Amino acid sequence: MSAENKALLADALKSGFSWEGNLLTYSIPTVGSAWAYRGEPESSGYGVLSTEQAGRFRAAIAAWDDVIDLDFREVQEPIATGQVRVAFTDAGAEEAGHAYYPEVVATIAGDVWLDEALKNSSFTDGGYDFGTMVHELGHVLV
Repeated sequence: MSAENKALLADALKSGFSWEGNLLTYSIPTVGSAWAYRGEPESSGYGVLSTEQAGRFRAAIAAWDDVIDLDFREVQEPIATGQVRVAFTDAGAEEAGHAYYPEVVATIAGDVWLDEALKNSSFTDGGYDFGTMVHELGHVLV
């Protein structure tokens, strides 16, 4: 997809919030990763993605990379913390996940929280769970 078409598609999806610049870092928390706030990280449903699920999160990033004009770069926790992070929490009975727009509050901006009910998901292409991951990631990107 051309850069011009990416820009047109992204404009149609924009939330009104945005990241500064074109580089966006992301990381996948590991056991013992630190969070700068309370709530989701302290939930009884908190958990980190498995190696396979982390690969599917990278696939979700790649899907967005095909349609928006950002330079994604993965950083490794605990050495660095990405602007975008993903983990499991007790999201509540009525949602499969939630995410925070950029610029909302610096400590939570960019965090993607998937419901603990998805902890055993393989996040298969075309499946509801992968769609949820892509959807929630979209909230933090545009």
